[in-house]
Amino acid sequence: EIMLKLSVPFSILSSANIEGESIAKRDIFIMIGVSAMALLLFFLVAQLLLRIRPGNRSERAGCILNLMFGNTLFIGIPLADAAFGARGVFFVAMFNILSAVLTWTYGVSVASLEGRFSPKRLFLNPGALASVATLLLVLFDVRLPAIALDFCKFLGAMAAPLSMLLLGAKLAGSSLRSLLFRPMATLQSALRLALIPLLLLSLLSLLGLHSFLLQIAAICIALPAGPPNPNLIKNGGLAPEPVNVM
Repeated sequence: EIMLKLSVPFSILSSANIEGESIAKRDIFIMIGVSAMALLLFFLVAQLLLRIRPGNRSERAGCILNLMFGNTLFIGIPLADAAFGARGVFFVAMFNILSAVLTWTYGVSVASLEGRFSPKRLFLNPGALASVATLLLVLFDVRLPAIALDFCKFLGAMAAPLSMLLLGAKLAGSSLRSLLFRPMATLQSALRLALIPLLLLSLLSLLGLHSFLLQIAAICIALPAGPPNPNLIKNGGLAPEPVNVM
């Protein structure tokens, strides 16, 4: 709760005031376009897998959610911050905007037995709100006051250590046997973490995507799936087990 509702959103907001060269508006929309391309490709691959091996409703939901939606907030934001600083966090947040919208619309319809989503959860999602607010700040060249920026940086700095604590706790409670001896899960992991990212990144490189955006895309596209969100599957919804949380 602290990470999702405080640390990560403020980390995203602090990236609006990037020191040094300004952000090219064109690069923002390129990153959102890359996100749309990745989501479409993961969706098509998930549908192909389900045609080959349909499975029950829970397995179908797990396949779609695991392939389409990477663990951007828990892993992507801290990783981008460590590798590229505030500039990296900003572009990962831009990549995540479409993913957040689809998670709380299409993702909920897949995971919920009722097939409906709550507009309140979509529009009041802290990570999505912070991403949109940061986008508007950059597009309109609005700079946060120094005291507000320091406050955002202070809370945002917790994202990386909290992420490591959460992942460590998850790994400590995991069974190695259950992670390794699941053929379908292994296939989904290989597609999510290696095969599709290599294909998509090769295509983006051929299209001339410049080095920095290509590196950010590599982080976002090759992220593992996140653990099921309890809010996503509440009220009688399904609880698909993630296949690659590391």
